[in-house]
Amino acid sequence: MAATDETRKCAFFVTKRGRNCRMIAAKGSIYCGEHMLVGGDATKIVVTRDDREMERERILCPLDPSHTVYRHLLHKHLKKCNVTKRPTLACYSKNVNSGMADYLFSPEELTPLSTFPASVIDTLIAKVEAAYSEHVLEVKQGIRDHPVLSGEIGDPKYGPSALKHLKQQASILGHLQSMGMLAPRTCFVEFGAGKGKLSDVVQRTFSVSDRCHCILIDRAACRRKAENHHKKMKESASFQRLLIDIEHLHLSKLECLHEGQFDRLVAISKHLCGAATDFGLRCLLSMLQPRTVTVDTGDLSDPNLPQSKRFCQQQPPPQLEAILMALCCHHRCTWPSVLGKGFLEQLGFTPADFHLISHMSSWAVCGVRAEDAEWDHSAEGVVQNCHTHYVPHPKEEIGLKCKRLIDMARVWELRQSGLDARLVYYVDKTVSLENVLLVATVKRLEQKTCDVCV
Repeated sequence: MAATDETRKCAFFVTKRGRNCRMIAAKGSIYCGEHMLVGGDATKIVVTRDDREMERERILCPLDPSHTVYRHLLHKHLKKCNVTKRPTLACYSKNVNSGMADYLFSPEELTPLSTFPASVIDTLIAKVEAAYSEHVLEVKQGIRDHPVLSGEIGDPKYGPSALKHLKQQASILGHLQSMGMLAPRTCFVEFGAGKGKLSDVVQRTFSVSDRCHCILIDRAACRRKAENHHKKMKESASFQRLLIDIEHLHLSKLECLHEGQFDRLVAISKHLCGAATDFGLRCLLSMLQPRTVTVDTGDLSDPNLPQSKRFCQQQPPPQLEAILMALCCHHRCTWPSVLGKGFLEQLGFTPADFHLISHMSSWAVCGVRAEDAEWDHSAEGVVQNCHTHYVPHPKEEIGLKCKRLIDMARVWELRQSGLDARLVYYVDKTVSLENVLLVATVKRLEQKTCDVCV
């Protein structure tokens, strides 16, 4: 039976679910009221009430643009929107890790890569290749495994997608173990935690009676959190989840780090997207500042004591010991957020150059087709399709060089801050094309370092 206007489902495809939206489409539209804006349809909805048809307009919620609301109900909605129910975190500090919060992009930085003249692209590629050959260090092999996941990796019930994640997690665990970081009284901070699978496997390396503490940071809520399994099994594993954007995270203001429970702080992440990596690194570098404690005469038991004074009287946070971040999505990096601008500026790269470099980095993983081997220019010498500029293999190499140049800027900044930083291939590229791990440790004579970082 053909679907009528009253029964037709919304045509919006929900990528995360892998299916179409199951809501009923609004009258006169192929989308439901929630997806009319994102679907590009008209924002007017015809509703029927008391046998009368009325036109209503949907608009984005000003508090959270991820959902929409009727314009005439906006005032009422703002009082009960879920965003207003989220607690204000003491560690929230607006734009503390932004880099350049008030940066204004130039017209060149807002122009698509495909519209630049071929001569401009060629000149920049030559500049990137020269900088790569002279200043980008070799990325060493550092593929590891860990016995905690060896059984699951060898289990035939796991498909390619699950194995891909298990191998990456096992390698990160192997690096943590070789660096001596899987030790008691360690606080692990997982950036871009998602479901928290990486923190979950870290917890599994400890005995039940001697668990570590994991702080999971993500700006979005998700279902099927890994820590719920530990709660269900009534294990002693310690998790703390923070719903906050890394851009606004002031980690040293997190109260649990001032209670004297931890001897070291270790930061981990698996495929933290683009600028979020720079936000995370900038957040961690702030933990390297001199840690002084100002004694105050206030009573900590006094509920009216300001939060700032409470922190002044408590112990300093644990020392940052190591950073392990699997890198990805360099095309999402921007000049105001990227770490290591000094390195790039020394090599003569401008913000407009970086805009092109970050976009060309996607050539390394975009799966360029064999038929994209021909030049295609307009009369003015503008590339009509950026994928037609080079044959597949050179394009992939150029993309990889752009990625490593951005990563080297991050390594340079970490070294300038006193860390021993390196890049390693932590899995084979057949497992993931984004197979580079940023490893950084605090320089200490007694520090045990990973053999690939020497």
